[in-house]
Amino acid sequence: MRQKKWIQGLYVVLMVAVLTVVGGVTATHYEKEGQLVFENRLMEARPALTGESLAGGSYFSSLERFLCDRAAGRTTLLKLKTKVELEVLHRPVVNGVVAGAETLLAYQEYEAVDRETMAAQADEMARRLEELQTVVESYGGTFLYVAVPAHYAYCEDKYPAWLNSRADYTKTELELFGAAMEARRVNWLDMGEVWEAEGHPPEYMSAVDHHYTWAGAWSTYQAVMARLNDARLEPLRVLGEEDVEVRELPNPFLGSRSRKLCGQWAGDESFRYGVLREELPVTRFDWGNDTPSLAGWITQPANDWESVFYGYMCGDISETVLQTDRPELPDALMFGDSFTNPLETIWYASFDETRSLDLRYHTELSLLDYVEEYRPQVVVCVRDYEQMLNMYGNGSIQ
Repeated sequence: MRQKKWIQGLYVVLMVAVLTVVGGVTATHYEKEGQLVFENRLMEARPALTGESLAGGSYFSSLERFLCDRAAGRTTLLKLKTKVELEVLHRPVVNGVVAGAETLLAYQEYEAVDRETMAAQADEMARRLEELQTVVESYGGTFLYVAVPAHYAYCEDKYPAWLNSRADYTKTELELFGAAMEARRVNWLDMGEVWEAEGHPPEYMSAVDHHYTWAGAWSTYQAVMARLNDARLEPLRVLGEEDVEVRELPNPFLGSRSRKLCGQWAGDESFRYGVLREELPVTRFDWGNDTPSLAGWITQPANDWESVFYGYMCGDISETVLQTDRPELPDALMFGDSFTNPLETIWYASFDETRSLDLRYHTELSLLDYVEEYRPQVVVCVRDYEQMLNMYGNGSIQ
């Protein structure tokens, strides 16, 4: 009995010592602000102490999150936990990621496919796109909607049989959305069909990120330009492989999936991007600013060993304007989520002025008003399957 009490007392002393040390280091050396790289979010801000937050208890909840984000050794413990779950416990799903032998997949909760609801969503989205296409065509422009396979859809055969790959959802979604688009005569391109015709190349989709690779983006660019030229009287210049130099960064590529695994999954995928071999002078404006931007085509690391992310166009930006001072060429607009970013790095070569919008962040004008104001001769929407029926963000067209 005496030995048991001694052990319990020692345990309490050790716990108090650990908490004291961790708390002391956290209190004296914590970062005031910053980004939690592996969680892809900013640190919790220091909560404001008010009578209302104190009485309601929200202050203490926010304070707990604030301190947890800055706890000493937090990142090290997260890495250790993830490594143990991957390599010791061999858990099939870790931090929401299915760690396959060759590809990291997003864990998908079981879902019942509601065909009736999905049909209504598909028809409403097609109606919105029809309205946009009507506006573009009213002044002689060309509109094209581009659907890109989501990572889970392109890699659905890599999911274990006992996990949901969303195969039923994807099949029903494409069937209903395609029928709605055809019924309303909206010009659209399904890159899933294009890639299947090409033999479903595995190199088109990242193994560690939820986006397509540079190879997938290049294939998309070629297909988009071909479809646009089919619809236009005056063909656009289409870049060939001889016009673009593909470069590879030596840095480790930390994709959105490997980021969730705290970089503990062994992979050798590199980050690739393309640049024009013949330099084309261009002036860039970001975020609606009148001052030219100094941002590059990719987020360039300061050295060769820091991890790089999916950094085309230096991330998602509400509005980017690229001016090449060639008034004899048409103007263009591309809108959508981050799948547009790698396309933007080369698409501008065919136009005088190229605009890009991410409607999740651009709220000054509705898309219809924006198109009416600038009247671009070419308007292209790029969305992945996962967001295809989402009415918010880049689906909020009106």
